[in-house]
Amino acid sequence: MRITTRLFAGIATAAIAFSAAHAIAGERGHGHHGGGDAGMRYMHHVFEQLDLSPEQKETVKGIFTSARPRLTALHEEMRDVRESLMDTSPDAADYATVVNAASQKSGELASQIVLEMSQIRTQVHSVLTEEQKAQLPAIRAEMKQRMEQRHERMRDKKAARRAEQEKAAE
Repeated sequence: MRITTRLFAGIATAAIAFSAAHAIAGERGHGHHGGGDAGMRYMHHVFEQLDLSPEQKETVKGIFTSARPRLTALHEEMRDVRESLMDTSPDAADYATVVNAASQKSGELASQIVLEMSQIRTQVHSVLTEEQKAQLPAIRAEMKQRMEQRHERMRDKKAARRAEQEKAAE
């Protein structure tokens, strides 16, 4: 049980960090909501609302460009860990060892990604004026509200599809 708990905790943490690294690394994902560029679109939207000067835009672009190789490397390592776990059968004699190693490595990579993302955020934040920094909480609150509304619509659609399927099955 302890290995399973650690595995799920490691995978959950890694998934969150992986998504962030994936977005910044510029990789295109195949998920439901815009793939890997979703994080970049979010930041672009925030920067549009902040009305960055051309110099600020160039500086921010440079920050992301310089971070891309590091985040891409972390993304690739995370993918390798996931693949090694998926390539190992639960019937394998060393399965518990592989799971433990994958869980531990995922946690380490997630930690590195969180640290890298915080450094990027700090660098970008230092480029903003005091007025722009003051606008951030309102922009984030608005975006959070829109995201919650979108999730609610998705839940409603899913419930409607489920109800249709149940009705058709009757």
